[in-house]
Amino acid sequence: TQSTWGTETQEENVTVMNTQQDWIKTDMVKLTFLNERTLGEIIRLVLVCAEKPFEDKRITIDEWNRMKSDTKFHIIPSVDTSNKKEMVQTLAIARVFARKFNLYATNDWHVYLIERAVEQIRDVLKIFLRIKKNNVQRDQIETEFKKCNGQVLLKTLLTFLQQEGKGTCFTGEVVDQKRRCTIAELLFLCMWDYVRALVPSMTKECQPLDTLYDNILRENPAVAQHINKRPNTPW
Repeated sequence: TQSTWGTETQEENVTVMNTQQDWIKTDMVKLTFLNERTLGEIIRLVLVCAEKPFEDKRITIDEWNRMKSDTKFHIIPSVDTSNKKEMVQTLAIARVFARKFNLYATNDWHVYLIERAVEQIRDVLKIFLRIKKNNVQRDQIETEFKKCNGQVLLKTLLTFLQQEGKGTCFTGEVVDQKRRCTIAELLFLCMWDYVRALVPSMTKECQPLDTLYDNILRENPAVAQHINKRPNTPW
């Protein structure tokens, strides 16, 4: 009689692997971060766009200082799941959920385009985070933004959108007359919120980017609703 031992082991391994992957869709999720957008908002937007229910636990800096030593990695944002998984590092978390819920690339070239857009958007976000950290006065923010090369970075992003994305989205992919929303478009929303609030002159200089923001919200009502109803915080 032919042994089936090896086949059974392989099938068991596949079953275990599938079970381990399914937690992303089935587990309850709790996001812990400060009551601000900054590093945590991209995770919120990915979960909202994916229609993945989650607990949005917003804490004060004092609360974080008290609980920090009791956490596994001592950093936030963090995501805890009902399967006892604890996740840290903002974009690592966002990418995991984006991949699982079809908010990522559909081919290798789109992986490049999405990751390129993410990195270019992060470069702009870093300027805003530096402005926040340094407590730059409101009337000096636009000057500081341009001094840090923010204006050039936005125009470079605009060129990318027009050349690679055909002016529609960062991959240029349109499905059923709707631009495909990925982690890149969602991170762009996080960044453009700050542009509109803090350097509004750039919305005119980069009008197609401003239009992209409106189009993303129009085509993703759950995300638009989240943005309209979220706590009104300066950062």
